[in-house]
This record gives sequence, C-alpha cells and structure tokens, in this order.
Amino acid sequence: MNARPPRLIDMTNVQHTVAVDTIVRAQGEVGLTSETVPCLGVAVLGHPLQHQASFAIGVKRGLDVVVSSVALLICSPILLAALIASVPDHGWRVLFLQERIGRRGRKFICLKIRTMRPGCTRVIDDDSPISDIALAVKSEGTSRTTRLGRFLRRTSIDELPQLINVFGGSMSLVGPRPLRSFEVEALLPEQQIRMDMRPGLTGSWQVGGRSLVNWDARMALDVDYVATWSLRSDLNILLATPPAVISGCGAE
Repeated sequence: MNARPPRLIDMTNVQHTVAVDTIVRAQGEVGLTSETVPCLGVAVLGHPLQHQASFAIGVKRGLDVVVSSVALLICSPILLAALIASVPDHGWRVLFLQERIGRRGRKFICLKIRTMRPGCTRVIDDDSPISDIALAVKSEGTSRTTRLGRFLRRTSIDELPQLINVFGGSMSLVGPRPLRSFEVEALLPEQQIRMDMRPGLTGSWQVGGRSLVNWDARMALDVDYVATWSLRSDLNILLATPPAVISGCGAE
C-alpha cells in the first residue's frame, strides 16, 4: 500500500499575525522594541506584534513634532539673541550647516550656531583608530572655540537650531547622536543597530557625561538605548537632560 503524499497548505491568503519569542544566546542580541521575558527558566526574547511597535514609534514621532514646535516657540527669543550675539565673530553666517548621517544611512544637514573661529587646519591621521580621530576632532574644535562659543556650548544653546531638524523629521528629541560619514564607516557590525533610529537632540551619553564619555562608551550606550528602547526610556532621558545641561559636566 502506497503512502499517502503529504498535503500542501496554501499560505498565500493567510492574514493572521503572531508574536514570536526567541531564545537569547548572548547578551546584546536584542532588537528595537524587544523585551526579555522568562519562559520555563530560560531567558526568551519577546517580539511584540508589528502594529504595537508601529504605534509606539508613531507616538514617539508625534511627541517630536509637538514638543519641538512648542520648544521653538518658547526658545525663539534665546535663539534669536544668540544668533545676533554671534554676528561680530562670524558675520551673518552664524548658522553652521554640516552633513550628518541619519536613520538607515540617510544624509541630512544638521543645524548649529557657529561657535568656532574660522580657519580650520586638520591635524588628524586618518589611519588612526576611530576613537583617536574622534578625540582629535573634538580637541581641535575646542581649541578654536570663541569666548561666546564656549558659553553657547556649555549651555547647549548652540544646538537649539536642531529643534528644526526634529520638527522636520531628520532627527528626534531622543536618540543616538548624529554621526559624520567617517564615523559611520568605522562602526563595527554590532554597532550598526544604532542607525535603526533617528539621531537625537539628546541621548544616553549626553546625560551621562557628554564630552567626558569616550567613543567606545558612546557606542555602547547608543546600542543599549536602541536595543532596549521604549517611550519610558525616552521620557527618562528627557527629564535627565536639563540637570545635565545646568551642571555643565563634560561640556566643551
């Protein structure tokens, strides 16, 4: 008697969605909106349904639009005063426009108030480790900062124009800081996850020490932020940002 052939099921029109749990093999193997949950004594990674994740991301974007528009309105006198005060140092080119890399490799123009004297002379060895290059760029910029620029950096007023980036959608209120192209090229495979979210006006390492945090620590904080992201974590970072700015810790 011949065996009956297996029946093939056509899944083309199946519309059901299911939540998926994944056993975590190593620390750090987490994705956006995922969470670890216990299951029979084993650490399991729970992936929420797509519509749940999309809703949370939508709420995050809605908050970006509302908060950035209100903040621009409230901070406009401070922003205008800073721009006018910068004219003697920089003429009418008081805005600094720099190309940065945003979510999923999209390029955008990041806005800041100029804080450095013109005449940059790069003294960087491009063959150096990225941590050394990032430190050299920061040190070079700090040495050319104007007197007003030091105040604007210490108070983060120089970054207020980035509220326009947030309102326009190239940045978010909270997220990994936007990187330059050479920094993105130097990211390790396990650090690429930081590019899955819009860069932020503030983030984990801004409230944890700003310029005092070295490159490797910055990347580790960014990866952890994206891997464990939630609306609550954004709120915690937003609430921690004003005290960090007021303290001036790590500002250059």
